[in-house]
Amino acid sequence: MLMPCDSGIEDPLVACCGGEGTYGVSLSATCGYGEYKVCDNPAKYGSWDGFHPSEAAYKAIAMGLLRGTYTQPSIASVTSSCPQLTELGSSVEYKVLYDL
Repeated sequence: MLMPCDSGIEDPLVACCGGEGTYGVSLSATCGYGEYKVCDNPAKYGSWDGFHPSEAAYKAIAMGLLRGTYTQPSIASVTSSCPQLTELGSSVEYKVLYDL
């Protein structure tokens, strides 16, 4: 099973954009309203605002479906007729995601 740290996500439960509350979520400061703050590196967070997954989380989910352990066999291994999936395996983004 793919774990958050395998995707470079260091804070899977803390919101990247939000307030000073528990896990970065506050009723008085939500992302875009009040005295909110935004993290320096969103790629290290699993949650964008405490309610929505971050782009890094969506990417980890997609990679788990296409290349990883979320499907048996992996979608990419049975769809060799789709050149976009074939190219995904050699893309720089894919390698960076798992080399962290």
